[in-house]
Amino acid sequence: AWAELEAQLVALQTADELAAWQASQTGHQLSSRAADGSKLRLFGSTREDEVRVVFYRDHAAWCPYCQKVQSALEEKQVSYRIVKVNMNCYGQKDASFLAKNPMGLLPVAEVDGRLITDSNQILGVLEATFREHSLIPSGREDEVKALLSLERRLFGSWFNWLRNSFGDAANREAFERDLALVEARLGRVSQDGPYFLGKDFSIVECHFASFLERMAASLAYFKGFQMRCNPDLPHLE
Repeated sequence: AWAELEAQLVALQTADELAAWQASQTGHQLSSRAADGSKLRLFGSTREDEVRVVFYRDHAAWCPYCQKVQSALEEKQVSYRIVKVNMNCYGQKDASFLAKNPMGLLPVAEVDGRLITDSNQILGVLEATFREHSLIPSGREDEVKALLSLERRLFGSWFNWLRNSFGDAANREAFERDLALVEARLGRVSQDGPYFLGKDFSIVECHFASFLERMAASLAYFKGFQMRCNPDLPHLE
């Protein structure tokens, strides 16, 4: 029975595992685990009654738009509550969520009571509201804008190749060309650090990382294309 299996699991837990689980229930876990049962993330001295953000994300932890928002929350160390919502492919959404957001799309965030229903707008509001740890370095705004444009270009060529079999060779060539641009950009700043702006994690990583993960998984499965451990992509790796 499930109760017996749960009892066996609890009996096998180490002290560290038990402490980690207890911390996750109070919002003080050391790192975010998108698929766990946590409903609260607290950082530093923030008390539960001081949390200003409610973050609505998918149960399955596979929505890239949810991931990029959660990455920003984690990097900025903005305390937040987590509400898990079904994606359409996994079942119906709760009526309480649809009352807030009739379109039902994810992610959604409430920041100081203000409801925001677009991932890029959420990122903008977080950046404007919580300035202590900015993810857009001062003086590099134009550079960030250009990099986000490159991310959308790579997204477009990936999606075009993934969804179409007609002209497959040309679609693959277009994707590989855009991927090479991303690799070259990372190579130009590699002496300063591993990120797109050098040593500092920025909003650019929030956008890129969530889709790069899905590109690597989907292209390996559907196209037999290897992104991970690819010798031609050392900086991307």
